[in-house]
Amino acid sequence: DGDAIETWTENGGSDYTLTQGTSGFRPLLKKASNGINGMNLLRFDGIDDRFTGTKPDGDNVLDLLDLLAYSTFTIWLVIDVTNYGPSGTLFYNTDGIFADGNGYWQVGIDEANVVMGHYGPIGNVELDLPVSLNTTCVLQLRHDSSGFHSSINGGTEVDLSTGDTNNLTHAVRVGSNYYRTVFFDGDLAEMITSNADESSGDRASMQAVLENIYG
Repeated sequence: DGDAIETWTENGGSDYTLTQGTSGFRPLLKKASNGINGMNLLRFDGIDDRFTGTKPDGDNVLDLLDLLAYSTFTIWLVIDVTNYGPSGTLFYNTDGIFADGNGYWQVGIDEANVVMGHYGPIGNVELDLPVSLNTTCVLQLRHDSSGFHSSINGGTEVDLSTGDTNNLTHAVRVGSNYYRTVFFDGDLAEMITSNADESSGDRASMQAVLENIYG
């Protein structure tokens, strides 16, 4: 418990990894009773902890399109927010949880909300969803032909009927915004990505699994 984590490896057999080569910038592993419902988590300090994505191929960079798709995706994040992020700012300057390394797309925390935003041909668009501090929650974030959708703990989705997902070809950031200037302050226990808009039944099933695991 309390070890600084250099590498977090994807569990689906792809050999994708999240890494941090600088020891002072690594999140801490919290285990068992210090985790969520007895499950391990990573604790990000909100100061400088973050990961960058890598993969074992020619360019050695894990970008969002290795995990998602231009037109569709579904993401689940199990988080517990310790402190809110900045107020009155654009999505790419919120406390980044999961981001494109050049600021085109990001999930982050502002003064009261989970913010999913994208910069594309129509400019900046973002979708806000209120989140409580010091409360474990399952975030579900997705994109389909009608736009962005997000929900917390299986509740009613909040929708934004605009936006797209072009230009997601830069290194994945976890724990910071694209420019590594603001940082997630909280716990991240699970991150699941799909390059499809999963069916409502499959989303409900995954929600039930995560709620059973994390309480």
